[in-house]
Amino acid sequence: MASGSSVAAAFVLPSLNGGGAERAALNLHHYSSLDTRLIVERAAGDLLADPMALDAIFLDLPTGAGRTARVTRLARSLRQLQPSVVVAVLSPWTVGLAARSSKSHVIYWLQNPSYFIPGIERDNQSPLGRLGLRALALLAHAIAGAAPGLTEEWAKAGVPASKFAVLPNGIELSPEPPHSPSRRDSEVLRLLTIGRLAPQKRQDLLIRALAQIRTHRPAELTVLGRGDRESELRALSELL
Repeated sequence: MASGSSVAAAFVLPSLNGGGAERAALNLHHYSSLDTRLIVERAAGDLLADPMALDAIFLDLPTGAGRTARVTRLARSLRQLQPSVVVAVLSPWTVGLAARSSKSHVIYWLQNPSYFIPGIERDNQSPLGRLGLRALALLAHAIAGAAPGLTEEWAKAGVPASKFAVLPNGIELSPEPPHSPSRRDSEVLRLLTIGRLAPQKRQDLLIRALAQIRTHRPAELTVLGRGDRESELRALSELL
């Protein structure tokens, strides 16, 4: 990695699908006071037209490209940019190998539990899966979780705690606080969760927790999101 690089960080995404991870990366790239780049493997997804993505660098990889092609193309781009650090948002294997090939420092920004990592998802609790996590960790200089619990499986696998950090997903806030004519009722606990309705988000746990909370005090839960589990979660909320 060449010294004196003006690019502080490069955020790498597989695509610009409209998920929370992609939005978090766009926010951090757009609002950072540092000189950053956004590298996207495929020009696809709901956020393609987002103003924050207008300066994205697209690698133009075809759908279904193998890992070798992805690593090779990304490594070439990193050698050209020479960023001080590469942030792997969703593809730790691909970005880790490409960063090692280009002699770049890499941070994994974990957005999902380890059982969503290809090659580890089926064996994350087994000795083989934990060995895979240790091997993956060797490619990274730091492993940051969007929430503290995302590094727990890595720690159980024997990855040293010195590699761990917490990097929460940032959100864009209005400069002016919202004004509401309604009076807040201090007696009611109001909860809000925003996210894709997918198994790893565990909205079902929050719905079950709400049922327990309501045995002690009035409470309401608002769930914002879309996904395959919508009908299942609606049925659960009606049951409880």
